[in-house]
Amino acid sequence: MRSEQNWDQMYRLAIAESAAGNADKAEEALESSLRLRESAWAFRALARTHYLNGTGGWQAEYLSAIALKSDCLSLLREYGETLLRAEMYAELTGFLDSLPEKTAALPRFMFLRAAGYIGTGNYDAAEEILLKPLVLPDIREGELSLSEIWFRLWERKERLTRAEAAERHPLPPELDFRMH
Repeated sequence: MRSEQNWDQMYRLAIAESAAGNADKAEEALESSLRLRESAWAFRALARTHYLNGTGGWQAEYLSAIALKSDCLSLLREYGETLLRAEMYAELTGFLDSLPEKTAALPRFMFLRAAGYIGTGNYDAAEEILLKPLVLPDIREGELSLSEIWFRLWERKERLTRAEAAERHPLPPELDFRMH
């Protein structure tokens, strides 16, 4: 490596190392980038690396990224979706509660809130969000997120199998983007 490094060069090196499958070198370059200058993108990349590798620290790294770039909706959404994938439902709803009201009211964040409510057992609140109805303007035909959350609600609320949930609680048409 060159002796005159800057944070951006190290960040870009980390991305290249990650793309080449060199996770350890990518992590080292990200840490070097952060030592030179804290950036939301380096914190985000390090959080993503740690999450995907199953190592600790990813939550704090995401929150550091968000502290530096709190107006970045894609970063906020990614952190929320990561909490959901990690099945950290209480943390997810707490995170959503911390967002400005206008941001938290956006459709994808309401979707995450409904999922968090299902995970924490607040089924009625999740149902209320879904039946408003929840309109995701960026949903694509074939995306199953709304149908999955609908059936998960009923599976958990009434302790049903997927087939029972589908029979007793048909998917409302406004939530159905499945390919038929």
